[in-house]
Amino acid sequence: MIIPPPRQLKVLLLGDACIDSYTFGNVLKLNPEAPVPVFCPTRTIEKEGMAANVKNNLLALGAQVVFRHGKIGKKTRLICNKSGQHICRIDEDVFSESILDIETNNFDLIVISDYNKGTIDYNTIDIVCEKATVPVFIDTKKRKLEQYKNCFFKINELEYDNLITKGSNIIVTRGERGVIYNKKEYLNEKIDIVDVTGAGDTFLASLSFFYTIFNCMDRAIKIAMKASEITLKHLGVYSPTLKEINEYSSYRT
Repeated sequence: MIIPPPRQLKVLLLGDACIDSYTFGNVLKLNPEAPVPVFCPTRTIEKEGMAANVKNNLLALGAQVVFRHGKIGKKTRLICNKSGQHICRIDEDVFSESILDIETNNFDLIVISDYNKGTIDYNTIDIVCEKATVPVFIDTKKRKLEQYKNCFFKINELEYDNLITKGSNIIVTRGERGVIYNKKEYLNEKIDIVDVTGAGDTFLASLSFFYTIFNCMDRAIKIAMKASEITLKHLGVYSPTLKEINEYSSYRT
């Protein structure tokens, strides 16, 4: 599956942003005060997460991105140096007012990455779907989707199972079990997974980007799955380039 160089897209991205912080350290002993490990930090890496990670994935594919977001939260992951395993995650959530003054003209694609931190509410989705004349892709944790027709939803299996009302045009990601769209199953390759963080953001960015380029959902899903597999091989969020996706696809064929 070789992907030719696509034209540059101008993308409007709306969503919640955060800093993904990875603090590595050593676990030397158990806490004498409670049955938990004592963690001694040695280094910290910070990356942009949530919708900001979607932005970076779109930029890596060559898109121009106008990114509108709310307040920036932080997720800190404590990781054991020896095992590479996560010990815990500390979430510092912040909530924002919703974006309602939205100009959708002069874009080739609109993407919404909604983590339910206030930046995106039902009215935001209403406005975008009503005004947009280009493809709209939405990744959301909202549970009522039946009224939205002029868009595609990308949600995971748990979110799909928790929906109160289902709409049309829903792409469901199921982790190692692949993707379902319009009752068609797309199966994953068996790979060694390093970290699942950000794989859904990579899938959303690649799916929306390549659907807009090729106007073919089947092709877009297959490319997005390959892109996500690349991210799964990296610790933390990662943004594969078109060159990487081509090389990886050729290797896995």
